[in-house]
Amino acid sequence: MQMTLNNQTLDTEAIQLIQSIVGNAVAFVTLSGGKDSTATVDLVKRSLIKAEFHYHRTGLDAPETIHFIRETYPDCVFDIPDRTFWQGMMSHGLPLRLQRWCCGELKECFGRGRIIIDGVRRGESNGRKARTCFEPARNDPTTFFIHPIFKWSTKDVWQYIDERSLPHNPLYYTNGKRVPSRRIGCILCPNTTQRECHRQMDLFPGFVKLYRYNAERYVQVRIDRGTPLTQKTGDEYFEWWISMH
Repeated sequence: MQMTLNNQTLDTEAIQLIQSIVGNAVAFVTLSGGKDSTATVDLVKRSLIKAEFHYHRTGLDAPETIHFIRETYPDCVFDIPDRTFWQGMMSHGLPLRLQRWCCGELKECFGRGRIIIDGVRRGESNGRKARTCFEPARNDPTTFFIHPIFKWSTKDVWQYIDERSLPHNPLYYTNGKRVPSRRIGCILCPNTTQRECHRQMDLFPGFVKLYRYNAERYVQVRIDRGTPLTQKTGDEYFEWWISMH
């Protein structure tokens, strides 16, 4: 592993961070089924702290991801939100890159009042660069986040996974070849690129049908409210949404 400025390996630094903050508490560890949470969960287990492992079931989960988590982390708790994505969509519409209501309703509602450990990395987006390895939750002084691999690059994560021979999500592979930069998460998440979005549409046609069906429902909901969308049909609304990715 790469050495830090303190002459430690990245994984040693991460383990010490976890141990120093969690202490005797029971940490709330979130899994996504992606490479970052794969590395993070292994670091947590190596730190020997007390921890609960949680996966937030959004209803937009790839079957391969669900199977991978159940097989690899049998003690993982599947958290179910109060209402489904499709129910929330009837209130908010399809989520956009800068208006992701789904994260708050389906994921961020869990772990309140706890020390949450996740796989957030600063290299994933410009918005994360201003954050730190340990921080309080926004608008909630009772909840704190530890990001053990915050400073790690994508290359660091894969090196750690390979060196530790950690099992990882099969969705990272296409025709037997690993795609290191691929992001695993909700199907058709507004944070995905156009190219990845269309790849997922080909891979998960059943989800595309669900999106189109509920897009039609939402168009009618807006008509019934007296606030119709610019798009006249569900297909028009869905295609517009895809173009915004």
